[in-house]
Amino acid sequence: MEKDSPTTIVLLRHGRTTWNRAGILIGQKDIPLDAGGRQEAKSAVGSLAGIDAIYSSPLSRCRETASIIGECLELPVTFIRGLSERHWGAFEGRPKSERNRSQDPEGGESAEAFRARVEETLRHIVGAKPLIVTHSGVIRLLCAHPHEVIPHAEPIESSYEKVASLRR
Repeated sequence: MEKDSPTTIVLLRHGRTTWNRAGILIGQKDIPLDAGGRQEAKSAVGSLAGIDAIYSSPLSRCRETASIIGECLELPVTFIRGLSERHWGAFEGRPKSERNRSQDPEGGESAEAFRARVEETLRHIVGAKPLIVTHSGVIRLLCAHPHEVIPHAEPIESSYEKVASLRR
């Protein structure tokens, strides 16, 4: 852990989108929140006491979620490309049921490249208790739960040491 690394981090998946509801794999496609997703972001604020910094994927569904939260908490948001979802190549825009997680996607990002990108990004996260607004794939990777369903806009608190220990 670096000198200014946080001791606690809070992970939050972006609010819902129309593609989430339809079971479509989004990946790095820039799909905005739907009305329900904006409401989820507003509702999440009450669970975020003590947050002192906000980091977010720049994709619009995270950008909007983080901006809503940042406005309510009166905190600026830092957007980091490395927090973006895994690039699923040819699977993006298709039903999730067609994706094979055990194989690298054609035209997409390998599992190893995705892991390396996310791990490198963690080095830029500082604060006593930062919020990271990101995507289900990033949260699954950081929490070491590859097949768990990650709910929208529900905070997951973890220690920095636990997340950093996933580095191989």
